Amino acid sequence: VDLDPQASTSLSFGCKDRGKALFEVLTAERTVESAVQVTQVKNIDILSASPLLSNVEKILHQSYEGELFLRKKFAKIPADRWDYILFDCPPNLGMLEIGRAHV
Repeated sequence: VDLDPQASTSLSFGCKDRGKALFEVLTAERTVESAVQVTQVKNIDILSASPLLSNVEKILHQSYEGELFLRKKFAKIPADRWDYILFDCPPNLGMLEIGRAHV
């Protein structure tokens, strides 16, 4: 899960369009599973980031329990879907990183 608006991890795994996948999961009724992209690397999928994530901070900060939003989204994933979920966080401490701590 690429939580960094710079989307370096997304680009590293071939997401050249810098898609809105994670942004749509956080701001719309899109599920994590529907937003995940298969990469060219065997057994690695990615939930890609985009510069639009920089706007999500304000949205989550203003919403009730915004720091729990990621937890709620990831709780809906079947337990056997992935063995591990890794989060690539930006270098600052904001709502996305605080939310990741609750997953």
